[in-house]
Amino acid sequence: HGDELIGMDVSVKSLRKYNDAEYFAHIIGYIGAISEEEKPKINHKKEKTHSTEKKKKKFFRVYRFETMSAIEAFCKTISKEFTVKSQLYKDETEGQYYLTIEKGRLSIKNLENICLRAPEFATLVSKQESYTVYCKEHFHCLIKKGAVKVMRKLAI
Repeated sequence: HGDELIGMDVSVKSLRKYNDAEYFAHIIGYIGAISEEEKPKINHKKEKTHSTEKKKKKFFRVYRFETMSAIEAFCKTISKEFTVKSQLYKDETEGQYYLTIEKGRLSIKNLENICLRAPEFATLVSKQESYTVYCKEHFHCLIKKGAVKVMRKLAI
């Protein structure tokens, strides 16, 4: 209809408009170009995120032991110098024990060395931290904190 409007030019272009965009930006994403003022802030956030991701490496294992003496034997192989973040559960119906081992303050290298010994005494059940929820729901918690340290003391 541009030829019907004398003295006016009609230009057609796409325009995206979001009603209440400031309230829904976290859902629909960033809208528009990034201003020069915002670029340093965004780059700083990315750097911060990457540096914290590197520091927070996840490590989690759940082992199933047939007997309490097998847990004691395994825990005796772990140096007293190491504080292992761990919990111990018992499956009352099957009579089996579940030991969780988490990252805590130990290095990944030390944890991997500890876990290399575990197959002599136990079966690896999971590497997922979410398995703890299953343990909490289905098993009886025997030692809620520092299970490796407690079991090491019992074994001596």
